[in-house]
Amino acid sequence: YYFAVFNLLPLEDFEGCPFWISKRLRITTTEAKQALERLERIGMIARNLEGHYFQTQNDFKTTSDLADLSIRQGHYQNLDLARRSLDEDAVLERDFSEITMAIDPQDLPMAKEKIKKFRRELCTELESKRRREVYRMCVQLFPLTRNETGRKVSQ
Repeated sequence: YYFAVFNLLPLEDFEGCPFWISKRLRITTTEAKQALERLERIGMIARNLEGHYFQTQNDFKTTSDLADLSIRQGHYQNLDLARRSLDEDAVLERDFSEITMAIDPQDLPMAKEKIKKFRRELCTELESKRRREVYRMCVQLFPLTRNETGRKVSQ
């Protein structure tokens, strides 16, 4: 939820108190407070002279092809958030879609690059307008079949 807290800051109605953040993100007040403290400590957010939070930069990236445990845990959290959205959010407020296809795995680098380009372009377009809510878009592309040896190709 750290990136969600980070992305609350540009909202028109943002209030920098943990209680408001907890209600908007459906997390505890303690989690909201810890997120603000950690984001400030690592330099992603700061406070101006009046004590209001602001983003120190708005373009953070994580490694995409690294099998890091913390990144994997973040993906698990995203799946949990998506599951909760299916149960709690109206269909008009979310979009879930999928497609199953047979492909050549050698085309994965090209597919990943196109997905990355699409994400960036959509983010740029949507963030150039009014910011009233925080949304998360997750795109997954994964094999349903195993390779001939039946093992993972890489970690």
